[in-house]
This record gives sequence, C-alpha cells and structure tokens, in this order.
Amino acid sequence: MDSNLFLSLFEYRPRPNRRPLEDFVTECIAYIFQNDIAFLGIYLGFLLRRNILVDKFTIATQLPVSRGIIDVAITWIENDVRNSLFLEHKVWSSPWEYENDEGIKEDQITAYCKYQAEQTIPGVTNNYVALISNFLVPGYSKEEKMHDAYLGNFTWWDISRLLSEHIRGNNDQNQNALAKIEKEFVDFMRRKNMAGFEDFTLAELSSILFFRSYKEKLNSLVGRICETFKSKELDKYRLRKYESWRETESLRDYWGVIFHDGGKDAASTVAEEAGLWVFLGLFTNTEEDYFPKSADSNIPDIFGGIIKWFETAEEMSTVLSNLRTSQLLTGLEPQFNVSSKVGDRDSGNYIVIGKQESLLNFVQRNNHELEILALLKNVYDQLIDRKGILDKLIA
Repeated sequence: MDSNLFLSLFEYRPRPNRRPLEDFVTECIAYIFQNDIAFLGIYLGFLLRRNILVDKFTIATQLPVSRGIIDVAITWIENDVRNSLFLEHKVWSSPWEYENDEGIKEDQITAYCKYQAEQTIPGVTNNYVALISNFLVPGYSKEEKMHDAYLGNFTWWDISRLLSEHIRGNNDQNQNALAKIEKEFVDFMRRKNMAGFEDFTLAELSSILFFRSYKEKLNSLVGRICETFKSKELDKYRLRKYESWRETESLRDYWGVIFHDGGKDAASTVAEEAGLWVFLGLFTNTEEDYFPKSADSNIPDIFGGIIKWFETAEEMSTVLSNLRTSQLLTGLEPQFNVSSKVGDRDSGNYIVIGKQESLLNFVQRNNHELEILALLKNVYDQLIDRKGILDKLIA
C-alpha cells in the first residue's frame, strides 16, 4: 500500500473503459469541505471574491437536477439569504455540449447557469456556478460566458494553493488528523499533475537518457507486434485492426494491436465505443483493475487477451449463464485469468480473458522480442482457435 492515503484508495476504484479521476477528487474535496468549515469559508470567499463566514451549510455530490448531474452542490446561509453553488469538476476534459429542446447547441456550464437563474429569488436566494479544471478552458472565463450566476473558470492549482496556505496557517491542534489528510490530498494532486509546476529533481533529469532509450525500444517492439498479428483469422468477426502506439489520450496506456468492433479506427472510437477487444501488447497504466497487474505496478505488463463490455448487467448475465459458455470459460483457468464484473456501463459489465507477465521477468532472459512475441502468439492461437470463444462472446 502506498503511504499516501489518496493514492492508495485511487488504486481500488471501479473504472473499466474510463478514468474517473474527476469523480475521485470530487469526493475527496467534498469530504474536506464537510469536515473543515474554516477551509470551506476560505474556498467560497476565493470564488466569490469576498469574505464569507459559513455557519449552517450542506454538501452534496453527484446531485441530479433537470439539466444534468452536479459534481458538488454547496448551500449555506449568509445574512438570512440562502446561497447555492454548483461546482463542475474537470481534470483532463472539457464541459460537454449538446443540443437543447430548441435544437440550439448548449454547453454544460450554460445549462447549469440557466437552472440556477430559474431558482433565484432576489433577496431570498443567491445561486452560483463555477468550473474547476486543470487548465483554463478557452471560452469559459466569466467575461466570455456572461451569465449572472457564473463565477468563472478556476484551476486545481488554485485549490491546491489555497489548501496549502490554509494548512500552513492552521494552529488548531484538534485538526491534526484532518490536516494530515489535507496534506496528502495536496500531495495527491501534485503527483497527478493537478497542482501546477514543480521544480525538477536530479533523479528526473538523470533518467531522461534512459527514458529515450526505453521509448525507442518500445516503439520497435510494438512495430513487430503489429507486423506479426494480422486480421485474417478475425475477418469473419468483422473486427477492425488498430495499431496503438501514438500516445493518444484515450489509449495512452495500450501499446500494441487492438482488434475491435468499433465503427471507425479512431482512438476515441476504439476506447469509448468498441464493445469487444482482442488486445496484444504492453499495458502501462498502474491504475486499471480489470487488467490485474502481475508484479510491480510501475512496470508495464505484456498482456494478451479478450475484453468484452456489455451495456447491461442482464446482457452479461445471459452470456455467463449459458452452460457451454460457462464450461468453456472455466476450462480456460488456470492457464488464463478469467474475470467479470457487474455494474453500469462506466464502472462494470465486462468479461476479461487473458494472460499477462511483467516486463521485468523478461530482463533476466535473452532475446526479449522473440520471448514476448512467443507469449502473445500462444495467447492469440489459443483464444482465437480454441472452441469458439469469440463466437460465444459475440453471439
């Protein structure tokens, strides 16, 4: 377990086909608001650009309203006036856009501002909206949006700085345990590139040359993997071949070849729309749990396998309850890892059949490339040819 509480908890979140860092930090910051009223007052004062003394307040996360789901909703009483603030949290994404009932394009922030305006009663309620993102999003400054309810676009660096200053100035001995959590949250944001620029370290500068060598070897290996595995055996399943080594945001952790059932060969389609993958290559992310890492989570795994996502738990249950399919999957163990999870489309409903081995294991052998290709070839031959596994999953 990592000594940082937040990093440790982050390893265990449900996350197939997505990275809900935004949801995670939302719950963390809401917890701090709930338990540190002094910081909540500082935070609100920063957003509203005035001193605020918070007495009675409520915090809600993932609050459904008619125009969407609010990441954090804060209400508080000030001078007998009820105040409401909607916080929209983004890390590596931007506010979504959609067509409203009149067929006009509308963005997430505008929709929330309109909702808040509808709820405002002069002299009785004040309602606000703020966007918190990793970087300032073009088009989302207070001056550009021009909504009365909109406070503007702020950054996680702002939050990190406010919290760090609050921790340094807090001498309340009764807050020691909470201060420890707050410090670790700041450290978590820093290590997730959410807290602005940090000074370089000697270790980082010393590793640049080795990293370049590693990337060159990685590109060479991925090229051989993409060369070796053709789509001929998969033509009858109408799977497309995607060569993943371009470090695109949505597939940045997958280096190799992905045979998929998405409609296009764009990275976003492969990552977000495809319901089935045959993946052969290296998996570099330390945070996914549907590819259980075989050793040190910081070392890439060589992984070969099939991942099948389902829209509903019922759909997956129907496949798994089929006697022949169940016997087939059971027969693959222990040579292959077979796992499944039930949940919603973002956090579950998937079956994984695969085999992986840490890249660290190959360092002690000769001919790494041939050894890795042999492992992946073995997985490919058995999973594609053996007893119609894909037929069962695709059916």
